[in-house]
Amino acid sequence: MLKPNFDCLHSRRIIMEARMEDMERRLEAMEANNAENFKILFALLSAKVTQSENERTSDAGDGGAKFLLSVGMFSSLHPISWITRAEVYFCVQHTLPELKVDLVKLCIDGDVFKALVEEEGEVVNWEGMKQWLLKRYGGRRSE
Repeated sequence: MLKPNFDCLHSRRIIMEARMEDMERRLEAMEANNAENFKILFALLSAKVTQSENERTSDAGDGGAKFLLSVGMFSSLHPISWITRAEVYFCVQHTLPELKVDLVKLCIDGDVFKALVEEEGEVVNWEGMKQWLLKRYGGRRSE
């Protein structure tokens, strides 16, 4: 019968323990690296969310000029095409609902603006503004 070589087994045990310690160190380093990467990723995502929120609220500042340049002044001769351009702008720019009517008011002048001021109680949101413009200046009602 063969006798186990205890020196050989002891050497193997020492080698395996060294490998296990090495693997544990590597795992700890990976965990630390992952934690650092998570912090960086979280910071980047937070910055992106803040940037996105700032871009959305920018319609209240210089967004009025961007809206006017993109959509143009309201034309009572072509209300449906103007409303369509406004809708596209609002969609692309992710315009906050509470800003839409104020932006539209920047593009209305003359008799249209005067009529709007007189009947402003009817126009409290963008849907109301569209219906008011279509009812007053033509086009089919969308229902």
